Amino acid sequence: MGHTLPASASRAETIPYSTDFIRLGLIFAALFFFLLGSRPLSNPDEGRYSEIPREMLDTGDYVTPRLNGVKYFEKPPLVYWLTAGAFRVGGINELTARFWPALFALAGVLMTYAAGRALYDRRTGIFGAITLGTSLLYYGLSRLIVLDLAVGFFIAAALFAFIVAVQQPAGTKRRWLFMAFYAAMGLGLLAKGLIAFVLPGAVMFFWVLLFNRWSRLRPLYPFSGSLLLLAIAAPWHVLAAQRNPDFLSFYFVHEHFERFTSTVHDRAEPWWYFLAVFVVGFFPGTIFLWSSLRESFRRGSASEVGRGVPAEPQSQDLTSRLGHDERGSPGTVSDVAFGSVRPTSEMMMSQRHTAWFLVLWIVIIVGFFSASHSKLIPYIIPVFPAAALLVGRFLGNAFAVAGQPKIRAHLFVYAAFTAMIGIAFPLIRLSKDVSVQTELRFWQFSLGAVLILGALTVAWLAIRGKTRAGLFALAATHAALLVFINPLAGRVDKRSTKVLAEELAHYAGPEHVVYSYHDYFQDIPVYLGRTIDVVGYKGELAFGIAAEPALTAMRFIDDAEFLRRWNGPARCFAVAHKGDVASLFARPDFPHFVLAETRGKVLFSNLP
Repeated sequence: MGHTLPASASRAETIPYSTDFIRLGLIFAALFFFLLGSRPLSNPDEGRYSEIPREMLDTGDYVTPRLNGVKYFEKPPLVYWLTAGAFRVGGINELTARFWPALFALAGVLMTYAAGRALYDRRTGIFGAITLGTSLLYYGLSRLIVLDLAVGFFIAAALFAFIVAVQQPAGTKRRWLFMAFYAAMGLGLLAKGLIAFVLPGAVMFFWVLLFNRWSRLRPLYPFSGSLLLLAIAAPWHVLAAQRNPDFLSFYFVHEHFERFTSTVHDRAEPWWYFLAVFVVGFFPGTIFLWSSLRESFRRGSASEVGRGVPAEPQSQDLTSRLGHDERGSPGTVSDVAFGSVRPTSEMMMSQRHTAWFLVLWIVIIVGFFSASHSKLIPYIIPVFPAAALLVGRFLGNAFAVAGQPKIRAHLFVYAAFTAMIGIAFPLIRLSKDVSVQTELRFWQFSLGAVLILGALTVAWLAIRGKTRAGLFALAATHAALLVFINPLAGRVDKRSTKVLAEELAHYAGPEHVVYSYHDYFQDIPVYLGRTIDVVGYKGELAFGIAAEPALTAMRFIDDAEFLRRWNGPARCFAVAHKGDVASLFARPDFPHFVLAETRGKVLFSNLP
């Protein structure tokens, strides 16, 4: 016998999407935008992805991305364009630089809610959105200027649009969903390249192949959809190739195929790297994921399908196949889960195939990046919406039945794990700098106390069987953890050179040359509002330097040329790591006057 669905649960399904969008939007906007501009830009990523749009604004060239004045084709330009727009409206600062990652994070949460409600029910959508928005890595990337949240959003948008579309009959709704599918891939191509087309295509192909769902693809609208995709993605690629003869070879061969098949970018990691990243980064959703998988397939198993009534014609859409309750209102998938509506075999198969689609989404993308020879933590973010929806399905069903023993066990696991973190965290040394570590102690002990208190509260509620209250306590404890991350991150991450750049702005005018010595400090041009010269370093700028030697020869110089200029009559400035200039400062023929220094870095001039 199934549980009887409370009348309030059926009424909940009549609450309009807009109401939940507003509520979730306000909550997660507050979370993602809270203190968003409080930290300096971090090197190298935030400096790089802020400087490129700054230079687009400065030069008016939105076709050829440039980093410190040289061509930079490692990534396509969509996020650069969006950031340049934010800079134009709100000025160049940390808040406007991080505006779009936070907005993509918010959009991803709302999209996951909409997909969960369309595929399952309202509770699944809400819990899926909460699971996604509060996962550690997703929240962390919402506060960093990187491209992965954007491409992750578009990959998820394409896959969600596809799996919802194939459950619709031919008609306007199906067509619009497939147009959204093609558009999302086109925008993803402009956000980070071919993976936005390859990964959704692989997931769809294997899902259709494994479950023989070829009939579901008709109509697929391939002609109009492909035209839409090309209309979005092709113009920039064509213009970039026309203006830059070396673009196609570097962008497609070096940045796509060589990045995947070789260690040219020096980012090799073991095969299990992304599994570890996912387990930690998806916390606290990780705690519920295994049970979520078991529950998804148990509800859609072959044995359950066999007990259902015969399948109804597939020309009907999913909603029409759900039946009607005793009041004549349409039933929902949650009604079936709790036994108030008798499941049809077609509907149970649909649930099972949807669950398999989400699982394939995770497995194929994790497998793809695990096979790559270039691995970075943010690459894994496209799988989070699928995992969040699986967990949201499990939590939504469990929340409808108070006192569930399965949820109690998960609450105990969370409480134990969180208590261990709360005890250990104040003992960790986060900085080698004694003064910085002393300042961090307050935040470490405060966060430790909050986590221990939250863990005890969750455990106490679980003991008393108050699983719903326990889930609320878990959410509150985790929200406190996320909020505490902000001041901690700003104090631990000392890679920014903002302090030196601000000091440099007091001394250096447009007529003065500024050198970055034996490194390229990517945030200095952002804070100065100008490009700088580089000594003895090429790194990721090598392609751009080689592409235009006549323009770059005077700005990217070796040590001998630097020393010659340094000893000239004109005043100039340099920023360097202290270790790189220790021997230089010891030379009697090297005049230098230290203007400012931070932990590990120094600003100096050749004249007082």
